[in-house]
Amino acid sequence: KRPWLYTIAVALLVMIMAIPYFSIRLGFPDDSGQPLGSPARTAYDLTAEGFGPGSAGPFFVAVQLPYALDEDSLRSIIRDLNQTPGVARTIPNEAMVPISVTQHQTIAAIQVIPETAPQDQATDELLQRLREETIPRAEQGTTMRAYVGGATAVTTDFTSVLSSALPVFLAVVIGLGFIALTILFRSLLVPLIGAVTSLLSLGAALGVTTAVFQWGWGAGLLGLDSTGPILPFLPIMVFAILFGLSMDYQVFL
Repeated sequence: KRPWLYTIAVALLVMIMAIPYFSIRLGFPDDSGQPLGSPARTAYDLTAEGFGPGSAGPFFVAVQLPYALDEDSLRSIIRDLNQTPGVARTIPNEAMVPISVTQHQTIAAIQVIPETAPQDQATDELLQRLREETIPRAEQGTTMRAYVGGATAVTTDFTSVLSSALPVFLAVVIGLGFIALTILFRSLLVPLIGAVTSLLSLGAALGVTTAVFQWGWGAGLLGLDSTGPILPFLPIMVFAILFGLSMDYQVFL
């Protein structure tokens, strides 16, 4: 009897459920998310306590030296890396350079250990700082080139690629669905409702996922022992499934 009242009420409820999505943190879980007391979590905690939280996810900087045995260039970039805010230490350090460089060697690997854990937002900020500030400054005026890698960097890069692809994916899928429904029903209202409800469903689903699996709300009810970041490919997979279901029911309705 009051369709607009129920429409507005349900839309508000779904939008409230989607609010946690704005705090979603994408990434791959590590042993810090294992249950307390498990062997993997115990090993992780002891390593972090003894060597620092960043020891579980160091960056690796590959340096291409201008010429073999170029100790000065290697010392210079090691010094710059150690002076970068957020870096705990490097291996090798400046004192180890004569030992770490061998004859005819033009490529050197530097292990950069952050002050923060791999899952910490500050670690992602450090990676960006190294790539955009420290390394370009160290390369300036030289032929030396350096590249930051490592498991933590790869995870961050993979997450960034998928996150940047999500809006394009949404636009293409929803756009094609809109065109198909427009041709099928000769209406703009029907496909518009389908597109809006698909986006609302995605927001609510990811909001609940963030609240439960990242924040831990109600995790005990599901028997979850730990929480952590959301897998970066999950939003795309969830949308693909939800969009198929919502279009099915839109056609039926």
